[in-house]
Amino acid sequence: MKKRRAFTLIETMIVIIVIGILAGSLMLVMGSGRDKAEATRIVQDMKTLTRAALMAYASTNEWPSERQDLKSYIDAPLCNTDHVCYSPEINEVGLYITGTLGNRITSGVRKKLARYASETGLLYINNGSASLYSEQGSVSVLVKKFPSDGDPGAVFSVSFDDLGDLGLFTKLSGGKDWYIDQGTLVTPDNSAQRYGFGESDWKDYAISVTVDLQIGNGYGIYYRADGAPDITGYIFQYDPGLGDRFVVRKVMDGREQSPFQSVRMSDVMGDGFQVKNTPHDIRVEVTGDQHAIYVDDVEVLNFQDDTFQEGSGGLRKWGSGTTVFDDVEVEML
Repeated sequence: MKKRRAFTLIETMIVIIVIGILAGSLMLVMGSGRDKAEATRIVQDMKTLTRAALMAYASTNEWPSERQDLKSYIDAPLCNTDHVCYSPEINEVGLYITGTLGNRITSGVRKKLARYASETGLLYINNGSASLYSEQGSVSVLVKKFPSDGDPGAVFSVSFDDLGDLGLFTKLSGGKDWYIDQGTLVTPDNSAQRYGFGESDWKDYAISVTVDLQIGNGYGIYYRADGAPDITGYIFQYDPGLGDRFVVRKVMDGREQSPFQSVRMSDVMGDGFQVKNTPHDIRVEVTGDQHAIYVDDVEVLNFQDDTFQEGSGGLRKWGSGTTVFDDVEVEML
């Protein structure tokens, strides 16, 4: 009979070490996954509370200044001292939602939040001064920026001079997040994306925005839209796929309809008009059922339609290319 060979002590120790390494790696992965989930939940909570703050203002015509001012608009507790306590904060710059992080928020969660800061506008507020969140202190997001005269009821105006300005926009769909660079809002070049801004009860207003299509195949500006991920509303677009035309479409549950207003770009802007690598000022005015759209102060479209009566604004880019947006302003008409 053959004698069975047993494991040597060295072989047994090697097996134990390998199992230990694998177990440790698994624990690291699981811990990282929990940290990411917790950080993502905090970001989503702050976005939800941003919408609640806008709803509170629409109902009362006053910006919320205390936690209790938001309770009627959110079906969830706003404070867990061990995890996060959320509250609105107002200073001379604007209105913020601030999350005070409790002792159960790990350093891993804080690191994830710091990593998300530049893409989501997460801030650290210290004595009224805002900087990108960096693993310490409370985390905040900008809800409403007040103009220099301190009037909190003024129109929407964002120049992207502050990294926190990105907090005024809500990502509706797409891949990588947009980011602020050198005073502009820059879109990555790898996927179609939609970002919304503003308030759902806007009716008669003008959206002005500077657009620089650097690489790619077009851009769009939503207006009188519902701000949902499957967005519904109007969109003005530059669309080279239709023969270099400016068009307006209706969007229903994220599906763009065929253009119902269209004009060849060269017919209104001239043959020498350079659409790419040149910033252009777009202005979309809507009053009642009357729509007027301008490019560099030239009226390119003027028509009537009453499909959508109110709604917020938004920005869109095509699936490839880079579009740079700047100086987004809304004026009530």
